[in-house]
Amino acid sequence: MTSEQFPLLITDHCLLLTAKGVFMEKKVFIKRIEEFKILMVKNSLDYCIATPGTNFYYLSGIDTFRMERLIAVIIPIKGEPFIICPSFEEERLRKETCINNFYPWKEDENPYEILEKIIKSRSMKYSCTGIEPTTHFETFVKLKDHLTGMEFKDGSSLFSTMRRKKTEEEIEALKKAVDITEKNIDYALSHLKPGMKEEELKKYLTGDEKLVQFGETSSYPHSEGGKNILQKNDVVLIDKGDMWEKYHSDITRTAYFGKGDEDFFKIWHIVREARDRAIEKAGPGIPCEVVDKSARDVIEREGYGEYFTHRTGHGLGLDIHEMPYLVKGNMDLLEPGNVITIEPGIYLPGKFGVRIEEDVVITRNGREVLSRQPQKPDIIED
Repeated sequence: MTSEQFPLLITDHCLLLTAKGVFMEKKVFIKRIEEFKILMVKNSLDYCIATPGTNFYYLSGIDTFRMERLIAVIIPIKGEPFIICPSFEEERLRKETCINNFYPWKEDENPYEILEKIIKSRSMKYSCTGIEPTTHFETFVKLKDHLTGMEFKDGSSLFSTMRRKKTEEEIEALKKAVDITEKNIDYALSHLKPGMKEEELKKYLTGDEKLVQFGETSSYPHSEGGKNILQKNDVVLIDKGDMWEKYHSDITRTAYFGKGDEDFFKIWHIVREARDRAIEKAGPGIPCEVVDKSARDVIEREGYGEYFTHRTGHGLGLDIHEMPYLVKGNMDLLEPGNVITIEPGIYLPGKFGVRIEEDVVITRNGREVLSRQPQKPDIIED
């Protein structure tokens, strides 16, 4: 089965303008739809329905929000994809997509009844539809009530199969996001001063995806921090992500405000070694749990296994957490194009925590570390 079997009568202009003002090549989305249809055949699906979110954007190029009014992209196995949306949204959405066929509905109309008529009017028999996995339950119930006789299946495997393997364009976007994050963390650390609160340091960090933790707070892996005050000889942990063309970076740096402490250096270097061993192990054909074990073995050998309380990493892309997940029991194999985090940590209750997080792309011959992979911690002396 090849993409040539699915000709798409959709616009072929070189670029489209997203809601954020970012230009993306339309051919990227055209190719995705063609490849998605091939997966639909393999999974015996006649349709796939996605509502706004990252999977919706992945196929349509439209960056819009989910609401109570139905907006959806429908991919049929035969014929053109189409979008159903409120009529007052049509003009805006058309500017963001390569898809030509729109079915707008008015406020006094039932969009589910319209969708039912569209599908019934097609020559294809009612059969099987894949549902995008984050679809609201209320939306699913309405689809099921109106598309009677249709079998529904979880469409998550189709999206994860395609999205976990990044293209060159996606990897370039991720590299730019990583560069922004590294520089922004440097900038924030240069503004540390005694007596400042965690929430004050956050002001030097761009975006919404950021954790700042001082001292004992750093022993809570996902504490958002707040009013904790920076003191001499505090550990400073910053976990930060940025986006470039909707693709996420995710980096953690653990620094020290003072001249350095023997216990801190010891823990930091154990975590560094765990990170480095996991990076060395990551590569094509390696099970995800083996990478996790490589990091965990180092920390357990040093006697801190009980303080490494989370998985070693996760996939990166349009979502900051996506497949594949580097965790015990996950035998999925890494493959070229996967972009993952490697982020072991040790969290000592009542004392401090250390996490070091890198962003890594799996290549044909191994891996490429997109972030800096520092070999020593930042020491900031006032």
